[in-house]
Amino acid sequence: MRNIALCLLAVAMAATAAFAQTPRKTTLALMDLTTTGISKSEGAILTDALLSYLVNTNYYEIVERSKRDEILKEQGFAQSGACNETACLIEAGKYLSVQKMIGGSVGKFGQTWTVNIRLLDVKTGKVEKACIKNYKGEMDQLLNYMNDIAQEIVQATGITKQQIEAFRQKEVADSIAQAEAQRQAEQVKSARGKAVRDSIDQAQATIKRAELEIKKKAMDEQARKKFVADSIAAEARRTKLKMPVLTYSTLGGTVLLAGVTYIFYSGAQDSYDKYLAATTSDEAVKYWDESDSKNNTAAICSYAAIGIGAVNLVSWFLREKAHPELSGQTAVELTPSLSFDLTPSPFPNREGELEGLGQVTLTWRF
Repeated sequence: MRNIALCLLAVAMAATAAFAQTPRKTTLALMDLTTTGISKSEGAILTDALLSYLVNTNYYEIVERSKRDEILKEQGFAQSGACNETACLIEAGKYLSVQKMIGGSVGKFGQTWTVNIRLLDVKTGKVEKACIKNYKGEMDQLLNYMNDIAQEIVQATGITKQQIEAFRQKEVADSIAQAEAQRQAEQVKSARGKAVRDSIDQAQATIKRAELEIKKKAMDEQARKKFVADSIAAEARRTKLKMPVLTYSTLGGTVLLAGVTYIFYSGAQDSYDKYLAATTSDEAVKYWDESDSKNNTAAICSYAAIGIGAVNLVSWFLREKAHPELSGQTAVELTPSLSFDLTPSPFPNREGELEGLGQVTLTWRF
């Protein structure tokens, strides 16, 4: 951006320097030519032709006809359009604020065409150039004379070829400066558009990355939750298997120890009865020792049964807390069940008949 601004400044300075070195254009206005022997429309055509030729010389700053008429009307100028007298031309020139005025007439006398054009200095009132053309022939030749008159008027103002070339170079420099300024403006506009597009693309890329990051986090969170849920479900399945096994194992052990305790306690009672019925000291000692040993064994079995029963209660409590849904299931429902099903084989035997195959299924109810 800084380089572009410097280029624009350099072009502007070069154009200003070129303008300062060239003379300013002379301001000029052209009044409509008065006509004699031809129509006003034909006179307007000749006036426009002379005006166009003067413009093409690129030496004068010429007031347009519409602007001329508008200014003169606002100033209350008595004449409208055509003006040939010196006093009229000077008055109109003062109203138009120009340096030079051109007026004249065109007409036909007999078979001869007459053209009379004058260039006046508004400030001094001096006629600087009078161009008179007379000829016999077609009216079309008048258009060529308008070009010749324009060239004579330019030469009469004292302008040199160097000045004309300076004006031409200034026009070229102005065109180049304008084109360069337009090109620089297009570059600035293009650079701004590119910067905006890059910003939009970068913002869209940032949004897309953020969306992908959010999606990835959501997928990671979903995977984590699924892993936790699967772990909990697996642990629940293992607990469902372990708790009933532990419960029934401890319950069976308790019953077994209770039976063993009863057997040893009954044996101890029998030995004690034999001790009481003993007739000799040896028999008494023998039955006393048997009764004491069996009592100790029964006591040990009873303590073991109590301990296993406590473990059973703890396992039941834990199962109730971990899986309340199992509290309503009975011991029968928690045991595995066997089912036997006869289904036809998809493969026929040698005789072409389908045989029934026995299928054993082991189902865990919990």
